[in-house]
Amino acid sequence: MKFAIIYHVYKNTTSLRESLHSIFSQVDRNFELILINDFSSIAVTNIINEFNFNELKQFTYLKYSQNLGHSYSFNNALNITTSDYVLYAGSNFIFNKNFTKIVNETIDKTSDVDVISFTNIKNDCSVQIFNKLNANMKLLLRQSMKDKIVSVKMLREHKIMLDENLYSPLVYIYQILSAFKKWVIVDFKQAEYLKNNKFTYNLYDIFEQNDYLISEYSQTKFWRSNIDLIQYFMTLYIILIFIPRIFLSYSDRQIRLKAIESARSWLSKNIPNWKNNKIFKKNKVMSKQMSEDLVGMKFKIKYITKLMKEYKI
Repeated sequence: MKFAIIYHVYKNTTSLRESLHSIFSQVDRNFELILINDFSSIAVTNIINEFNFNELKQFTYLKYSQNLGHSYSFNNALNITTSDYVLYAGSNFIFNKNFTKIVNETIDKTSDVDVISFTNIKNDCSVQIFNKLNANMKLLLRQSMKDKIVSVKMLREHKIMLDENLYSPLVYIYQILSAFKKWVIVDFKQAEYLKNNKFTYNLYDIFEQNDYLISEYSQTKFWRSNIDLIQYFMTLYIILIFIPRIFLSYSDRQIRLKAIESARSWLSKNIPNWKNNKIFKKNKVMSKQMSEDLVGMKFKIKYITKLMKEYKI
């Protein structure tokens, strides 16, 4: 198969049925599905059992007898896949019915591509090919793993895997950015990402992830050449992921204030000039996409700015 959807389930039942239905509704069935039941609840398993996966061309079901986490699950699936490309997904993905068709067509048209990612400015399926990370490409990139289909060959050659002890999607993205030789960006809305309040990691791991990036990579040539993008991504994880998810998870004002203070403190120490980041100022794509529901709330840029001012960040 050309590519595999590696699909992890654990707690979330809110959109699981709709998500799986969107996989079965694909116009092009030429893909591999690896479904990982990570010691899920009976409710999750019952929904899985509603579907006849024999209808799919290539399907693997992994069911764990203990919860091993999404990073272990994805790494394990990467080791066993026979496909050329992988997408890491979960039950909050509601795929566009033409998603796999567009992916397969893109792979066919662009040989030796390392990464395919998506934007949805015009949603006209236009393609841009990049052989290096430049200013134009930076404006089209998101800090999320959700929109990136990555070459299995590249991941294995560079030994790129998810950290099984830390929530670290940005480390994964940094590694593929520093390793790729051809990156394709397709103007197409691949999926809706629905609300999920059941976060299966410690939200403060976001700070640890950023600290790890700085300690491991800040002396490298790639870091120095692309510090604007790296700092932009780290800032987004704190402002557009950490803070909104704290507000989703806790209603207590003191807990929220403590979290806001942690964000302010980290940014002041590590990226004190973050508001002047040139990508923030130029990125109309980010303003459009980040206005969508990243974590189940409409945290548009203007609302985030207001929030930051209110809490004096």
